[in-house]
Order: sequence, then structure tokens, then C-alpha cells
Amino acid sequence: MKINMVKKFFLICTYIFNLLIFVEIPRSFAVEINCDSPVFKKKPICIKKREKLKKLNECKLLKNIQNSEIRLYKGNKLFESLDCLPNEEPLVFLNKKGQKKYILTSRVRSFAGSTYLVFENQSAFYIHFSSPIASFPFKIIGIDGEEYELNPKRVSPYTNKYVLNRKQIKAFKSLEGSFDIALDPGYRKWSVVREVPVIKKYFRTKKSEWKSRSPALIGRKLPSIKVSQKPQDGSSIFKNSIESLATIELGNGSSGSGFFVDNDLIATNSHVVSGEKDISVITYDKGSHEGEVVYDDELYDFALVKINTQNEYKPLPVCRNSSLKTGDPVYVLGSPGAAIVDKGYLENSITGGLVSSVRYVDEQLFIQTDAAMNPGNSGGPLLNKFGAVVGISTFILSDQRIQGIYFAGEISNIISESGLIKLDTSINTEYCGLEKDANNIFDRFF
Repeated sequence: MKINMVKKFFLICTYIFNLLIFVEIPRSFAVEINCDSPVFKKKPICIKKREKLKKLNECKLLKNIQNSEIRLYKGNKLFESLDCLPNEEPLVFLNKKGQKKYILTSRVRSFAGSTYLVFENQSAFYIHFSSPIASFPFKIIGIDGEEYELNPKRVSPYTNKYVLNRKQIKAFKSLEGSFDIALDPGYRKWSVVREVPVIKKYFRTKKSEWKSRSPALIGRKLPSIKVSQKPQDGSSIFKNSIESLATIELGNGSSGSGFFVDNDLIATNSHVVSGEKDISVITYDKGSHEGEVVYDDELYDFALVKINTQNEYKPLPVCRNSSLKTGDPVYVLGSPGAAIVDKGYLENSITGGLVSSVRYVDEQLFIQTDAAMNPGNSGGPLLNKFGAVVGISTFILSDQRIQGIYFAGEISNIISESGLIKLDTSINTEYCGLEKDANNIFDRFF
């Protein structure tokens, strides 16, 4: 019995040994195929070989980013290039045209494949699945222990792109210890800890990456518009500004306000238009124009929408420096409630008040006023007594116990970030750094 067992054992070993020889010997003695030859060029083995080489050469290391552990790679398309990118090091990927940058920060492996967390900028990130069966959305994000629910409207079902709101961006900006995401409350979280210092360092040193700017704005400057040096009353300010106002309507039924800063550029809030594709700009003459977001700065809650039109719309003068003082009169213009009342019922309204304070909130300069703002006013202009834009209506306090406190982002710093104006640090701040009309002989000569 023992002899038979030994025989069987040696027989199996011999069989396995011969099988290995059979498999390996032909490979070792096989003549290398010339895939450049017309005979073999279209053979499956050569096609696979070319595809493998193409994938390996897809990503090129350009350089190390200065003062950072992050490396810069360039390739065709990010999600097609994941095979040739390093898995364990944080990196920035630049697409072939050099227009889009992504920071690849983390990867989780599972039985179904790999899941990647990719930041496009400070306000949007992608969850990319290497396996199509795992394309479920994440619903909760945690930033330093504070949980936020992701709005389903801000998650693309086609690309798994997640667009954060303003509150989440501000939390992300001051990120210190941990960033995690989960499907639902109670589910096991995917924690991103190792990459947090790199994310933080990269986005703080690359503020321009936190904004999206269309090539349509390259080399463009806003016009410098003359304003009268004589203060105006509310009636005159409204009359002179009405042609410059716009109502922004979105495909999801919501709306906001805006104002022309050039004959085809409308300024508004980022939270009004960010992530939206179906944008209609309704002008004072009841014209409806398809709008395209050409500048989006979610950090300062500011955006520019471009329209294609033959009409010459009148832009409002925009202040080139911060000039307001507590107690100055200001006016809020816009379309409050346009999405919740009959269409057009409250379009192009004006409210007036005083500057309650000019203060920093989360490192941004805001104008606090008692001039009433309501839903729909977001993105509308705040004008000074000369009819020039000093702020953009941004938010109100949500606490029901507090009334009459409204905030507008100070315009000169916000819009200078876009590169369309230069700040004027002149000591004469009465006219916001704008040109002024020469109303008397003294002004004409001096």
C-alpha cells in the first residue's frame, strides 16, 4: 500500500515537472515576433503589446511641484491613465491640452476593483470606480469630525462628480486632521488621513486652482465707467441702474439676481449658478439669453456668466477699492422671490439702508447692512450713494430671532481675484477709484 502511494506521488511530480517544461521551454526558445512587420502587425499578440506600451507611456513625469511632495504628471485623460500613475503617492495630473489639473489623493482597493478620490479643485471632487458595478454615490462627507450631507443635485450621476456648497468649502479650506466620506450615516467611512497634509498644503499655496476660469476671459479687462461726484437719491440710482439688472433663472426652478459688468458679462453669486448647465439670463427688456459660467469662485461666492447678444447692455460701474464706512447709505437691487411668486412679480426691486459695519467673516471682507435682502436677491448689486457697485448680495442670517442683518461681499477684492480689474489704493476713496465726471471748471483742469 505504501509502495503504491510512493509511486503515485512520483508519478504526479513527474507529470507536473513535464507540464512545466512543456509550458516554459517553448517560451524560452521562441523567436521574438517583430510587431513592426506587416505580417505580424495586425496579429492579436502585437495589438495587445502595442496597447500595453501605450498605457505605460501614457503618463509622463514633468517635474516636482516646488516646495511640495507632490509630483506633476501629464497624460491624455485622467481616468484612462490610472494604470500608469503611481498608486501610493499624491500627484497632480495635467491633461494633454494643459487645461485641467487634478490632484489624485487616495485609493481604496476592494474585491470589485479600486476606488479613487480625485479633487478637481477646492469645490469639486470625483469618486472614480475602476469597476462599473460599484458606481454607487456617497452621501455623507466628514471634515474634521463635522458631518455634512451631500445634496443629490450636486452629484453628477454620469461622472460621479461631487460639487460642494459654500459651507463645505469653507470647512475644507481650514481642514486640519481628517476628511472622510460614507454612503449613509452608520456606514463604514472611507477615511483620508495620510493625504490631508498634502491636500491642505497644495490648495493653500495654489489658490488659483480653487477657481475655474474660462479662456474667454484671458486678456480681458472691465471698462472704467465715469460716475457723478454728486450723491444721488434712491429714485435716481434705481432709474440709472435698471437697464443693468438681470434675473437668472435655472433649469431646476430656482432663480437669483445679477448685474452687467460689461455688455455681455453678468456678475452673480457662485451658489446661484455653480454646477448648473441650464442657465437663462432675463434682461430688463424681457429678453432671454442662454448663459455660460466663465468664472466660478466658490471661495468668495462669486461668478461671471457670459451671454452671446447683439444688444449693447449697460454695465454698472464697479468700485476699484473698499470705500464704505459705517453709516453710509446703500441700496440693494435685484429680484427677490422671483422663484416663489408669479414670474416677474418682484423683478427689479430696490431696498435702501445704511452700512451697519464692514467686517471680516471667515477671512473675507463683508458689508453688513440693514437694507433688506430676500431669497432671489443673491447675486444682485449693492450700490453706494453715487450709484457704483460696492458689494454683491450674498447671505442673510438664518436665525429667526435676528432681524435686519444682511451681508454683501465687498466687490473690489472679489472681482480683482478674477484678474478683470486692478485694485486702486488711492487715498481718495470717495469714488471707489473710478473716474469721475468733471462738473465744474476746477475739476476739468485739475
